[in-house]
Amino acid sequence: MSTALAQIMERYTQDPAFKAQLQADPEAAANSAGIALDEEDRAALQGLDFTLANAHLQARVSKGVYRG
Repeated sequence: MSTALAQIMERYTQDPAFKAQLQADPEAAANSAGIALDEEDRAALQGLDFTLANAHLQARVSKGVYRG
C-alpha cells in the first residue's frame, strides 16, 4: 500500500467528515487533506468502494484489491 493510501485509510477510519468527503469525491478529499496522489493512487481511489465497512475496506486496500 502506498503512503498516500495509508494516510487516506487512517484518516478514513478516524474522521467521519473526511469519510463523507471521500464518498462524495475521493480525489478532492485527498487534495484538501494535503495528501499527494500519483497516477497509481488516483486509479486505486477510483476503484475503491467507500461505502464498505471500515474493516472490509481496509482489508481490501492492505491486500491491494482496489476493484470489485
